[in-house]
Amino acid sequence: MMGTYERTAEIFEKSGKLNKAADYYSYARQFDKAAGLYSRLKRFAATGDVLYKLGDYRAALKMYQRQSPPNRKKVARTLEKLGDLDKALNLWHELKDRKSAARCRAKLEKAKQKELSFPSSD
Repeated sequence: MMGTYERTAEIFEKSGKLNKAADYYSYARQFDKAAGLYSRLKRFAATGDVLYKLGDYRAALKMYQRQSPPNRKKVARTLEKLGDLDKALNLWHELKDRKSAARCRAKLEKAKQKELSFPSSD
């Protein structure tokens, strides 16, 4: 069964109001349709946001980086999600976001400890 947001999105899309259609697809949690429309409209930040919600972090990062100027907080958050902790930490430092930098540093230290841990001998 189609909900109100989906019906509204389709109406906007058919009438050529793609910005509103994309927004309503996003409200309806149809992120794939929203991302397609946002991308066509060259709304890179919005495309990145819906791709991030879909869990496609690599594609989201590409969209955030295409935005002019790039939203560096979203780039850092996405890098952190992708596990590129060194780059994310550097970016958090550049942004002077101490709380996010501390969180990222803790993740980085934990990842380094896992690399150094030795397998148990059974």
